[in-house]
Amino acid sequence: MSEQKRNELGVFFHMMYELNKGLRNLALLTTTIENFEIIKERLEKCNYSYIIEKLKSGYINIFFGKTESIAVLT
Repeated sequence: MSEQKRNELGVFFHMMYELNKGLRNLALLTTTIENFEIIKERLEKCNYSYIIEKLKSGYINIFFGKTESIAVLT
């Protein structure tokens, strides 16, 4: 992963750190569709559930976290 891409995803990696440490159970990230593949791979690797919501602006919202927390949103 390039340094530029890592900088773009800095907030996501911080949220993942907090999820892994148990500081949060649910997170919301607004990002571009181009970043989704990297995010998806990491979420699946860590066994976190997620929901994607496409926005009119061209961005996406990704709700992610523990399965029971995601279940509340659906």
